[in-house]
Amino acid sequence: MVQSRNASDVKKAMEAVAGILQMLGLKLHPQKTRVVNLSWGKEGFDFLGHHLRKMPSYRFAGKCFLNRWPSQKSLKRLREKIRAVVNYRCNGVGSISKLVDKVNPILRGWANYYRGGNASRQFAQAEIYVWRRLARFECKRRKRTAPYFDVRYDRQWYLSLGVERLIGTVRYPQPSFVLAKANSE
Repeated sequence: MVQSRNASDVKKAMEAVAGILQMLGLKLHPQKTRVVNLSWGKEGFDFLGHHLRKMPSYRFAGKCFLNRWPSQKSLKRLREKIRAVVNYRCNGVGSISKLVDKVNPILRGWANYYRGGNASRQFAQAEIYVWRRLARFECKRRKRTAPYFDVRYDRQWYLSLGVERLIGTVRYPQPSFVLAKANSE
């Protein structure tokens, strides 16, 4: 990642990176290499399953910070995994507690990987998705209709299942000056 204010510096940086990679016997992939305008959150980029974007601070006026959260591709993969486990037709599971035992390791691993960022909104989306899938499974198992409007499948029901919680597990990264102060004491 190279920061620059004008196009000529970006071009020079790209040439320098290409030269270093050529000495190593590597080359930049044209489809995966792109220039992104990070100023004031105009654009972002995906890297290692995270979406990174420079966002204005709500606490400090005029300051921006680089935030990260799970990319849309990562959320889609999580939904596919959950859908494969909580599939009414294919799994042959009679008890929802057995499904919860299969879903929990997936959620725990996903949450541990993505919790060190600004992912609370995406965690809430994922948790609501799991809740809806489990309610839908239970409705189909008991041959009921309309799981989302049924009072039986409220938040209390979902929490009683013992599903791994995502909401409230995000750990925001500590600023470097706080870490340095803690280490010196």
